[in-house]
Amino acid sequence: MLVPFVAPDQFRLPMQWRVAVHIEGHTIKATAGVRVDGDIDSASVVDLIDTVASLMRPTCSVLVVDLSSSRFVSAGALQQLDEFIYEVARDECIEVYGLSRAGQRVIEVAGLRHLGAVARDGEFNDRARDRRCSYLGELTVVWCDDSTVDVTFIGEFDIANDANVRAALDPVADGRPAVLRLHTREVTFAASSTLGLLVWLHHRITSDGGAFEISDTSPSVRRLLDVTGASSMLAFASPVHESAS
Repeated sequence: MLVPFVAPDQFRLPMQWRVAVHIEGHTIKATAGVRVDGDIDSASVVDLIDTVASLMRPTCSVLVVDLSSSRFVSAGALQQLDEFIYEVARDECIEVYGLSRAGQRVIEVAGLRHLGAVARDGEFNDRARDRRCSYLGELTVVWCDDSTVDVTFIGEFDIANDANVRAALDPVADGRPAVLRLHTREVTFAASSTLGLLVWLHHRITSDGGAFEISDTSPSVRRLLDVTGASSMLAFASPVHESAS
């Protein structure tokens, strides 16, 4: 997995990614979607590859990369994406949407057959795709180019989806954001493993000088923090606020 060095005066590639964990038969599976909101060149594509690599766990059945919001994707970036797809040998689970006509032409002329095999026509509709089977929790990450990250937890969180959630958060922690705002208002269930997840994330962010904020909590998360005494431990870095009723 590629982990970029991020200097304080540099910006990360603005992205949003979402992971939804569900059950297929008796197996835990996950679907993931990454939307890029900035231009992609040979340098910034490393951020995208890092994120995709983290999300591509064995449990990931489908991973979609949406480039429709990118105004520019360089030929060098397309070459690196092609090499990455070849190296991970998981092209059967990757789909790439939103490539411009120019980008598609580069793929054709340069013979980027691995990227060409996963490129899809039309627009991606994530809501129609995986809402049908999202019985467990889902997580959304919004990374802005000013080193501010908003992370939202929705649904149920326990040991079943802990590994997928940590995989989705690894690129955030590795990128050393200045501020991470965690939103848990829509969490319906939080097990003891969720506490370990929060402590892990808190340590990863604050140990590099970042600020960790729990912006809102659901009754389930508030109860978990209060019962375990974790509210005071996390509050020294940033207050834990009750959600609005």
